[in-house]
Amino acid sequence: MSDSTALYRAQENLRMMGTCPTWYDHLDDINAAMAEQDRIYEIRAAAGWDLDEGGWYAPHPEKPGETISEWGWMGFGLSYPEDVK
Repeated sequence: MSDSTALYRAQENLRMMGTCPTWYDHLDDINAAMAEQDRIYEIRAAAGWDLDEGGWYAPHPEKPGETISEWGWMGFGLSYPEDVK
């Protein structure tokens, strides 16, 4: 972890303690959730998915070069990339 990242995290933790006094009680769960989101992002991006403010967009399974929303992907009954082993 770089010094600037460590400083940012320390500042953010102090800010959050002012907002939520039990911040450190939940910090491990928060870090685990953030790590899971990073894991999902990396897998989906590698599978050709895109993320923007509207949500996730997946490669269209029937129309190469086109994308569909995450909900459209689910409508096809397909597994998420992170669920495929």
